[in-house]
Amino acid sequence: MYDSPVGRIESGWQYAGDAVTYTITVPCNRTAEVTLPDGRSLTLQPGTHTL
Repeated sequence: MYDSPVGRIESGWQYAGDAVTYTITVPCNRTAEVTLPDGRSLTLQPGTHTL
């Protein structure tokens, strides 16, 4: 978690059996470029995302 000047940025992960679930929160009026360990690159809009 990081409280930036534009809002809170959060990221985390957890195991569920053999799968990994990622949770990412992007502040309002921002986007985030995310590259997952499997090589996928995503552009996330504001809000909380579970991947």
